[in-house]
Amino acid sequence: FALSYSFTDAQVHQTGNINNVLGVSYREGRVQSGTEGKSILYDEIQGSPYADKTFKEAKIAENYDNAFVRYNSFKDEIEYIDGENIKVVPKDEAFHRVEILFTKEVLVYTNLGDEANGYYFEVVGGNTLLFKKVETKYIESKKASNSYGNDKPATFRTSPEVYYIKTNGIIQKKKKKEKQIIEM
Repeated sequence: FALSYSFTDAQVHQTGNINNVLGVSYREGRVQSGTEGKSILYDEIQGSPYADKTFKEAKIAENYDNAFVRYNSFKDEIEYIDGENIKVVPKDEAFHRVEILFTKEVLVYTNLGDEANGYYFEVVGGNTLLFKKVETKYIESKKASNSYGNDKPATFRTSPEVYYIKTNGIIQKKKKKEKQIIEM
């Protein structure tokens, strides 16, 4: 019994340490609410500001060690783990291309035509480039208009994906499904 307890106890402590490291940034994420008049933690908002909440190993730039990253599509930032701290990858030329190793996804910081600079997922590389933009919007909470209604909590909602095709320096913006874009 004592042996099985010590094994189980060791597993609990190990998992707790991992959760503490990953949980620090997630709890620190905040949104300034206009209706509440205060800063709200990401944990208090339904949905997620992340394309994927988990950190994945990535090559963030040439001549740099790999880091564990995740993409915050609400703030358009790539966060990485540095010890027990969460930091943001600088938006400059040295870090313009981040490749997530496990999924082979590539995030590119670039300007596509009339759009502002930002991170885009590179779906197809080469002479004809295909990019996908993933954005998350924050929707304020709403009080019920009467006693029969329900309050609506604050939420993060992912917008429909927008695709960009870049051929010979010409950029086309499309709001279609990926399959239709690839056929084009």
